[in-house]
Amino acid sequence: MAEVSVRIGGRVYRIGCGDGEEAALSGYAEAMDKIAEDIQRSLPQPVPEGRLLVMVGLTLADQIAETLRKTAEAESRALDAQRLAESRSAPDDLFNPEVEADMAARIDAIAERIETLTEKMM
Repeated sequence: MAEVSVRIGGRVYRIGCGDGEEAALSGYAEAMDKIAEDIQRSLPQPVPEGRLLVMVGLTLADQIAETLRKTAEAESRALDAQRLAESRSAPDDLFNPEVEADMAARIDAIAERIETLTEKMM
């Protein structure tokens, strides 16, 4: 088991982690430290360590909730788009030679009627 020293809110903590997870853990701690610094800067007086860490945790929870909401919305839009695309796709029988021949005959009949009507109008 590996151990990493991280700084959050001006304090150093020794945290154990799995081998190979050190870089990720350090990155998470840097993100938390930045949030802690932003919180401290936004307040008129220093916040006690425990309260600061609770505020950092709540800020992260809010960010996670927002990310989950946006992900759910994106997944919903993707599913709607997929359903729409599937509903618009041509059924297999449109490419059936018999159906195509029938459609061609109908189009020819319509064209003949149009020609007949055109001749009568002139």
